Amino acid sequence: MNPTVTLYDPETETFTDIPESELAPGMMRVELEGRDGVVWVEIGKLTHSEYQHSPFGAERRDLIEIIQESFPGVYDKSYKFWEDGFRRDANPDNEIRIWLHIAEIYSKFAKGKPLEYRGELFSLVLACSNCGRERMKFVFESKLISDEEIEKVVAEYFES
Repeated sequence: MNPTVTLYDPETETFTDIPESELAPGMMRVELEGRDGVVWVEIGKLTHSEYQHSPFGAERRDLIEIIQESFPGVYDKSYKFWEDGFRRDANPDNEIRIWLHIAEIYSKFAKGKPLEYRGELFSLVLACSNCGRERMKFVFESKLISDEEIEKVVAEYFES
């Protein structure tokens, strides 16, 4: 039997159960305040919450600068963008840790690769972060990265 997952549509505030095999690229696991468990949301439908933290001090700023500089040409975002997002998160230290891990894995496999490959690699590592190993086959479609290389990236992400 195919397990089910719950989709959430923030625009209509509705929940729908679907077979796990019907998850599509661009879906992300999220935990909603006031609801137990995980639901799946289209990344483009996510909205920003209010600030939950004051501007960050030097230690967090240094870590955010590492993240900001990790995805040149692929995900060029300003320091302000990164701090803004982390300040809105309930647990910014955990999110910063996750992004540092994303940056580490990305950097390991991006060296010497063309921009288009690095863009797909970024999507792959982000999918690892957003959906977990068991659901990668449903939410990531490769055009450039071989199945063997995908397995290496996924293994490195989840085993390090």
